[in-house]
Amino acid sequence: RDPERVKTLITDAIASGSPDALMAATVFSSPLYGILDQGTAVAFGLAACDLGFDCSSEGEPVRRLCRSRPECGPGETFQSLMFRLLNRNDYEVARAEAETIRAELLRHELDFSRFNWTILN
Repeated sequence: RDPERVKTLITDAIASGSPDALMAATVFSSPLYGILDQGTAVAFGLAACDLGFDCSSEGEPVRRLCRSRPECGPGETFQSLMFRLLNRNDYEVARAEAETIRAELLRHELDFSRFNWTILN
């Protein structure tokens, strides 16, 4: 795989501002891909929720995550699940980053240079 090409594809999709593309970026923190660090990936997911992605208990991300987590309760949301799975500080950092991502996307000025792209390291 060409790391620069992968990064370009991801950044182009995210820059579109599509909540679907933002949520899809959360997959890239998995051990299978290992492209983004977990905090950045969670921030993209939280930003997707802020921009209208279905992050309810009926939404695909929550249903997928809760299939392997018996501790998921009724009415679980992506946000509540991330709050419980991350330590408080990591969640607060991801939440703040999500707000920055959302604001920058709305201004069409997302700064990708601050994200940890593990494929390039």
